Amino acid sequence: MLYGSIVHCLLQEVLRNKIFKEKEIILLTKSIMKRKYILHEIYGLGTDESVVLAAVLKYIPNIVKWIEHHTDFMKQQSGSDVSRTIVTSVCDIEENIWSPRFGLKGKIDLTVEIKTHNLKRKVVPLELKTGNPSFSAEHKGQVTLYTMMMSDRREDPKEGLLLYLKDQPNMSPVSAEHQNKRGLIQLRNEILYYIQNSLLRENSLPEDLSKLLGKLPEPINNVSACSKCPHLLSCSIYQNFSSDVENMTKNRKELHQISLSHLSQSHIIFFIRWCIMIEFEKQSSIHGEGIRDIWCSTGIDSLHQSFEPINTVGLNVHDSVAISVEDKQQIVICRGYIYSISEDHLVVMCDRSFDDHLNVNTEIFKVDKCSDWENWGTCYNNLITLMANTAHSERLRQLIIDHEKPRVHSTLGKSTVQKVKSIFKPLNKLQKVALLKVFMSEDYVVICGYPGTGKTSTIVALIQMLVASGISILVASFTHSAVDNILLKLRKEKIQFLRMGRKDRIHPDIYPYSTDELTKNVKSVQELKAVYESINVVATTCVGMSHTLFSQCQRQFDVCIIDESSQVMLPMCLGPLFAAKKFILVGDSKQLPPIVQSDQAKSLGMDKSLFVELEDKGATVQLNLQYRMNREIMLLSNELIYEGCLQCGNEEVATRTIQPSKCVKRVPAPETYNTRGEVQNNIEAQLIAMIVSAFQTKNAIPNDWCSNIINYFKSKGDILERKSTTQTSNCWIRS
Repeated sequence: MLYGSIVHCLLQEVLRNKIFKEKEIILLTKSIMKRKYILHEIYGLGTDESVVLAAVLKYIPNIVKWIEHHTDFMKQQSGSDVSRTIVTSVCDIEENIWSPRFGLKGKIDLTVEIKTHNLKRKVVPLELKTGNPSFSAEHKGQVTLYTMMMSDRREDPKEGLLLYLKDQPNMSPVSAEHQNKRGLIQLRNEILYYIQNSLLRENSLPEDLSKLLGKLPEPINNVSACSKCPHLLSCSIYQNFSSDVENMTKNRKELHQISLSHLSQSHIIFFIRWCIMIEFEKQSSIHGEGIRDIWCSTGIDSLHQSFEPINTVGLNVHDSVAISVEDKQQIVICRGYIYSISEDHLVVMCDRSFDDHLNVNTEIFKVDKCSDWENWGTCYNNLITLMANTAHSERLRQLIIDHEKPRVHSTLGKSTVQKVKSIFKPLNKLQKVALLKVFMSEDYVVICGYPGTGKTSTIVALIQMLVASGISILVASFTHSAVDNILLKLRKEKIQFLRMGRKDRIHPDIYPYSTDELTKNVKSVQELKAVYESINVVATTCVGMSHTLFSQCQRQFDVCIIDESSQVMLPMCLGPLFAAKKFILVGDSKQLPPIVQSDQAKSLGMDKSLFVELEDKGATVQLNLQYRMNREIMLLSNELIYEGCLQCGNEEVATRTIQPSKCVKRVPAPETYNTRGEVQNNIEAQLIAMIVSAFQTKNAIPNDWCSNIINYFKSKGDILERKSTTQTSNCWIRS
């Protein structure tokens, strides 16, 4: 895959810049090899540049031959062979096409203009292959699909080009015959049928959940191919519940039995149960909402003929979006996310450049919300990794599914105690117990921290102690804000760390510690490896575990700490666990659980986090000494939620009060609605801004702290932002 990716990139660059000399192409290859994303891929595979470069250089003579024979870049070439197909120009690279007509979407390697033997010019897709020149039905079918998709955006090319570069350049046109197109559409519809019916619809949930599994197409009867398939394990689990299991051939049945031999029946049921819950949630969640509008509506239709400030139409910073060209009906030319937004200005970070073929100053663009399914893919990958036949996955199954009691050390070494003594001293009794339990544990610890009990401070102290003991730590959470909240405190303690993630999602004060910043001058895999493996504290979100740093060939951390783990869906929480020898779950099961929209999934336990799953298994420490509320405010939490468990950390906390300097109008105040029908309340916003201002004036909130106002309605949040600008400072409002 890596070699193919580099050769694809190389050919695209060669054609874009019209480079045809072998020496220049070699220089370009070496330049591409130094690109950061290529270095990351090489690092992830555990190899080095020399091996990859040697493999890629073998393709260059064939690229030159193809240029000489099939392009008009070299003016001195002879034009005597009129049967040749000549590429005259490159119209687009990695063109993104969504085709409503055929219900297909994909990216075309190269969109090129060609001149055929009759001197006719037309635009066609060119598909590059770096493997053996098989001209297989699969490869021809892929080109035919691209040809069909392209006809939805421009004149029907009726054919595409299939180019092989291994051994010698071999390019051939692939005609999009009607019967082939019909067969592909039928196959597409058949696949869609099975996907849409992956779960059977029942009025009530059966006791045996496997009965909900829909029927999939008959597996291929090829033991040799199946034994090499990366999906053998998940396929075997599914086939284990298939009604056709008795009809399997003897060899195929044996293969499936061998692939499942390391799993117990409870492990398989756990996997199926979670797959069913995820499918229920996918069907009922808002992910994918608006896709029909992207396919079928124009921008004017979507706005209902009205034009309003951009920041009032439902788009927000960090939203995933799809960009279309309105007047040319080019649906989803690229994907991206919103970097910034105001009343009349929108900045989108796109996944590709289209400056070469579109005038961004004159085109009318349509921006649609387009949530992807990355999170569900991560959940499925984590579940199948948990089922893998490895020692680490086996131990996690014993702890998470079989609920084996976690192991503990009998003693703690004197040298360890001496190293952490100064960090340990300022903590309260319960925090000390929690950290000692972490050092004594071999498998996991659950730290249940009630509000105001210093969960983050405990995590920071724990990381300080682990670093002092030479232990590597992976810090994770479901949200970027939770990760950065820990890192901001580590920064004050002068702890070196590495922050994974996109620049726009990272706190500005943390960006100097990000991968982008720390690897910006890296020129080799060895330099990249030195950066990644010299830092003992690495922080990321649970979704960010797809980074090459965490691939199987790379780092294994001593300890993983997951903050807010009680809010993380169990399969999503598994990712960081695969990269560490033991894990610490920090959270509060009496606060928000994972968000689940499907009633059926919730009834099956989808809102039960890994934190809750392990909370009563004998490895839990409770932090109940809080320093946030006085006695009267704490009483409300104790009565409603915590059953009297909360205690004030000291008498000063118990008696602390603050008196606002002025009052506002009648409270509660009636809600009103703006022109879009959104709820707003100016008096409540004024009251909140006044309270925050009073806290800051009376020094109840330290100057270096940030006030967080969480609000349900975005329209109210907009009012709060305007009020807080004049009355408060250092205030963060989230809707």
